[in-house]
Amino acid sequence: FGSSLDSCLEFLLVLRFSMRVLCAVVFAAVADIDAQWEEFKAQYGKSYNGESEEAERKGVFTTNVQFIEAENSKGHTYTLG
Repeated sequence: FGSSLDSCLEFLLVLRFSMRVLCAVVFAAVADIDAQWEEFKAQYGKSYNGESEEAERKGVFTTNVQFIEAENSKGHTYTLG
């Protein structure tokens, strides 16, 4: 019985560590998108009519960045940018 409990505790510790790593990766990705979004707005002089419109346009921007990164990671003879 003790071995089963030890295995369960070990699993939970590994799971906890994995969740922390995943959270750190997600946070870094969100921070990177936020930085890219701010850079994009500054570079092209973008401003929006309220938070709702900006959130919608940032969503489109994020989708486009994710698509570009996914395509560029496939090793094509070209890159999107």
